[in-house]
Amino acid sequence: MFLQLFFAFSLVVLASSQECMNNSQVVINIMRGYDKSKLPGGKTVHTDISFWVAGVKEMSHSGDSVTVDLYLNLQWKDPGLEFSQYNPCNNKISFTRETLPPIWQPNGIFVGTTSVEMTTSPLSNVFVLFYENGTVWYNYRAIVKQSCKFAPDRFPLDKSTCSMDFQSFDQSADDVRMNWTEPPIT
Repeated sequence: MFLQLFFAFSLVVLASSQECMNNSQVVINIMRGYDKSKLPGGKTVHTDISFWVAGVKEMSHSGDSVTVDLYLNLQWKDPGLEFSQYNPCNNKISFTRETLPPIWQPNGIFVGTTSVEMTTSPLSNVFVLFYENGTVWYNYRAIVKQSCKFAPDRFPLDKSTCSMDFQSFDQSADDVRMNWTEPPIT
């Protein structure tokens, strides 16, 4: 009797551990037939943008530029990356720049910057999540030098407004719609 119960319990445990698909298997399945050159869903991709400032690295003495250390967040939906149908063990899968499979991306750039440097320490500071509903969250850290007029002789009592334009480098506005989240900057 004990042996029968143990055997039955072992089968239940074994069956329940095999019910979900691990991250590697999920990625293999969703990438099978995926084409990164195709616009997700075949229509305008709405991409939400936000960033948080880690610090102001430099303000020019002439008052014409500022260098900011920031984390940029992009989020969009790609139906080709949905994976709930595979019964995943996890509802999201994380990647670094080095492990990210080839997917469609909005290829965003800051317009009018003097320079943008992707940071590394020791790996690139890129973090990507795929959610089971096809939402992609792409986060990276960059040092951005931006034109910005301010009065350095009045710092920190002056008030300056610096605009940062962000758009897709290689997609039209009909294909990719960039939307700042509220609040866009923290």
